[in-house]
Amino acid sequence: MLLILKVVLCLVGFVWGRGRDKTLRFNSDRTFTILQITDIHYGEDDFKDFQTSQLVISLIRKAQPDLIVLTGDAVSGYAWNGDPGFFFNNWARFTSPFTITNTRYAYILGNHDGEADLTREQIFDLDSEHPLSLMDKADEITGVNYFHEVQSSYDNATAPPSILWFFDTNREGCRNETWSWGCVEDDQIAWFRKQSSLITASNKNTFDLAFFHIPLQEYMDLWYDGETYGEKNEDVACPRVNTGLFDVLAAQGNVKAVYVGHDHDNYFGGFWKGVELIFGRKTGFGGYGPAKGMLRGARVIKLTEYWDKDELKVKKNDWMLLEDMSIEDNTKSKSDKKAEKRQTECALPNRPISHFKLVIMLILGFVLLSLAVGFAYSRCKSRNSQQLKLGDI
Repeated sequence: MLLILKVVLCLVGFVWGRGRDKTLRFNSDRTFTILQITDIHYGEDDFKDFQTSQLVISLIRKAQPDLIVLTGDAVSGYAWNGDPGFFFNNWARFTSPFTITNTRYAYILGNHDGEADLTREQIFDLDSEHPLSLMDKADEITGVNYFHEVQSSYDNATAPPSILWFFDTNREGCRNETWSWGCVEDDQIAWFRKQSSLITASNKNTFDLAFFHIPLQEYMDLWYDGETYGEKNEDVACPRVNTGLFDVLAAQGNVKAVYVGHDHDNYFGGFWKGVELIFGRKTGFGGYGPAKGMLRGARVIKLTEYWDKDELKVKKNDWMLLEDMSIEDNTKSKSDKKAEKRQTECALPNRPISHFKLVIMLILGFVLLSLAVGFAYSRCKSRNSQQLKLGDI
C-alpha cells in the first residue's frame, strides 16, 4: 500500500510540475503568505475528520497561502485501536486538502503524532515522499528539525531575506525530567545556534520565524508581565525544564517571532524581550476545545519584503481567519490579569506510574478486594447462622 501511494504521489507531482522543488520565494508583489493550522487531530471520528478537511480547504481557498505550516498533532495517536495502517490512513486524510488545493506544506510533529503505529522517524519517511511536503530532517540530532530559506523576488538581492525554522518539541520528557511535556533538547539548540550563526555571518538582516508545537515557559511570563493580544483560556502546557531555547533565539537576533500550538484554548501573543511569542488558533474538530464562544480557525502570516536604502528588509502582519471566514485582528487582551491567579508552573501531562508502583498498587488492590470479599462472606455466614437459630426456636 505504501509503495502504491508513493508511485501515485510521484505521478501527481510530475503532473503538477512542482515535483520535489522545495524552493520558497516571495511573489512578484513582494509578499509571502503562510497559513498556520494546528492541532487538527485526525483519527478520533470519521465525521469530525470530514469537518476538519472541509474547514482546512475553505481556509486555504480564502487565505491563498504560499505555504501551510502544520504545527503538530495532526493525528490523535492515542485513538489508535491497534490495527495496522492507522497513521498512514489518517495521514492520507489530513494531507488531502493540500493535495486538492495544490498547496505546499511544512509539517511539524506534535506530542500525539508518534503515539500510534509509526515512530517519528517513520512519519518523516512517509511525509517526505509527498510532492508538496517540505518536511526535512537535520542529521544526528533529536527529532525532526529543519529550516527553509524564502528567496527574494528582487533580482538584485544577494541573500534570502527570511528563513523559516521548524523544531521538533518531541513527546514527553525533557532532559532528564520524565514528568514533563517534551521540549527542544540541547543538541537541537546547538544545531540551531550553529546553523543560524553560519547564515547571519554573511547576512545579518534576515527576518526569521520559528514554528514548533509545545510552547515555551516564557509564554507564561509574557501573559502576566507583557502587553498581549488575544486570550488565555487555559494554563500554558509547557516543558517543566527550561532548556534556554528562548534565550538563544533572543541572543541570535534573527528569529523575530515564534508560532506554536498544543494549547487548544489559548490564542494570545505579544512581544517578550524583543521576540514575538504567538499561539496559533486550534483548527481541527478532533481533540478537546476550543473554549466556549471561541471559533476554530488558523493564523494568516503575511511577510512583505522591501528596500530600506541599501538594506533588504521584511515586515510582518498576521491575523486569525476563523471558521466562519471572518477575520479577527490581534486586539488587546480583555482579561483582568491582576485578578487572575498567576500561573507559576507549566501545566503537565498525567504523571507516569513506574512499573514498581504499578505492581504495588495491583497488590494493594488485590489485598483490599480479598479483605472486602472475606468481610462480606463472614457477615453473610453470621446472618445465616442467626436465621438458623431463630428457625430452631
